[in-house]
Amino acid sequence: MIRKVIWIDALDEGSDPVEETRLTLLLERLEKAGIDVERWDALSIPEGLRIDPSTLPALMIDREVKCAGIYPTAEEWRKWIDFDALPRSCGCAAGGCSGCPGSAVCHGA
Repeated sequence: MIRKVIWIDALDEGSDPVEETRLTLLLERLEKAGIDVERWDALSIPEGLRIDPSTLPALMIDREVKCAGIYPTAEEWRKWIDFDALPRSCGCAAGGCSGCPGSAVCHGA
């Protein structure tokens, strides 16, 4: 199973808001499933990552660059991550979603 996902944003201020929203939701889902998720901007890339800023945005899964220079497509995400194997509850209560105020708020149902 995947242990760590790192996303590094590009410096470009004109990024697509739809892609940004989709990416944020995907990263949140992975984090809720117990995967270690880090998101960095181009100006604060940790030295150990050794990513060329000209290739951003970039996605790393378990320290391997999977995508650089573009946002990954939904098909690419599915190729790299088995979303069906991820836990479906939002973890808001010990028994899963029983603590959610309503099904519309549950992030995994």
